[in-house]
Amino acid sequence: MSISFMRYKITFFYFVQYLSVGILGPYFAMYLYQKGFNGTQIGLFLGSMPIAVMLLQPLWSYFSDIFNTRRNLLVISCLGSSVSMIGLGVSSEFSAVLFWVLLYSGFRAPIQPISNAITLDYLELINRPQDFGLVRLWGSVAFVVSSILLGVFFLEKLLTIFSWILLGIYLLLTGISFSLPKRGKKYQYSLFDGLHFLPENPEFVLYLIGIAFIGATLSISISYQTLFLDMMGTPPWLLGLITSLPALFEIPLMLLISTLFKRVSWSIMIFIGACALPIRWFFYLLITDPVWVIPTQILHSIAVVSFMVVGVFFIDKSISEKWRATSQGLYSTAMGGLGSGVGLYLAGYVLDLYDVRMIWAFNLILGLLGVIFIKLALRKFEEVENSKKAKVDTCQIM
Repeated sequence: MSISFMRYKITFFYFVQYLSVGILGPYFAMYLYQKGFNGTQIGLFLGSMPIAVMLLQPLWSYFSDIFNTRRNLLVISCLGSSVSMIGLGVSSEFSAVLFWVLLYSGFRAPIQPISNAITLDYLELINRPQDFGLVRLWGSVAFVVSSILLGVFFLEKLLTIFSWILLGIYLLLTGISFSLPKRGKKYQYSLFDGLHFLPENPEFVLYLIGIAFIGATLSISISYQTLFLDMMGTPPWLLGLITSLPALFEIPLMLLISTLFKRVSWSIMIFIGACALPIRWFFYLLITDPVWVIPTQILHSIAVVSFMVVGVFFIDKSISEKWRATSQGLYSTAMGGLGSGVGLYLAGYVLDLYDVRMIWAFNLILGLLGVIFIKLALRKFEEVENSKKAKVDTCQIM
């Protein structure tokens, strides 16, 4: 199979995958609201998803590494997500919906980190690792397409079509997964090799803590922004436009990534992304006219590119490729795991006690904590890198 055709298939996988993200992220809270659930219940649904991810995502990714079987696990996860959407579509009771939400979260958990690992493996094989941003770019295009189409044309039918559209998307992903490349370079592992992974990389642990706070704010924003806009009386066409704008702004940023890598350090780009988010939440506290949300969306785009593209590449180059899927799994877990789960649940509690606007005050606090931990972690990474360079220089002198 030609290199270009395989790359097209990987890119198409990202496109289809992010069609689901453009539906699930902005509209899931509204879908649950239309099903008749209150703020606390919605917070529990949304909060349980990343907790399930936190428990299962590292295991999926770890097993994909030690058993060298990434593609097969990706097929299983996409197929399981499809089945979960059927259950969600036919259920209306709280306990039944919670069951299907948890099952869906467990199956969906490895899709992003394993597909990232497969993509990074392949790009390294063809000597184009810097092109990860160009592949991921099509995910942003898909997010724009699905969020605009659903928001503008199908918002009034959301309760009827939500789960069935996602069912079709995950079935398509299952089919594409069968044709993705297998892991090229294989390593020998023992089952408990990974027990030493985190203790040997304390700077990575510190970074994950900061990412957990950042991920919480992003998850809260994606889940509650649509409700925030709806409660301000935003017309459907404007709501769909605002929801899709961050992904639209991501496209030119991702096109520039390869150039930026040559001129700006990864750590600076990541820190800029972390700082952009608290500024965004501060503006959300003040905004009363939905039109003014539009210019703030560029801040979201900067953060997403910093963490979903630069961050992925940064972790890949900082951790041994032997643990590529495991490190990507832990990174994704931190981004959408415990911090995100607790944050989403507490955001639902804040919604019941106050109103949707106070959620942004909560986000501001979490975002500032994330900035602090990210800064400390990046400094630690720099110290480790300088220490490695010093050892190499010493060996060369000797």
